[in-house]
Amino acid sequence: MTDVPVDGFWPISLCNAQGYFEKNASNAYSLNNFTAKKNPDASVTIQFGACDGNIANCLPTPPGGNYGSTGRVRKSLSASGNSPRRKR
Repeated sequence: MTDVPVDGFWPISLCNAQGYFEKNASNAYSLNNFTAKKNPDASVTIQFGACDGNIANCLPTPPGGNYGSTGRVRKSLSASGNSPRRKR
């Protein structure tokens, strides 16, 4: 994906075919806007599989190539002044 405007929190996770994290040597299962290494232009590139320990933002894929990814985008409400209020 390219040109995804996000001013809030975003995570992306990689799971096996059953929907669970698959143990891997890199101990890498997800990335988000805090943990991902940014490119010089502030964009983020994420690679699925073929991780060699030297590739930034690489999430190892489970053996057999049967996996799924989940991503979410959350807009920052506090920046707009419309923070949600807790009801009592």
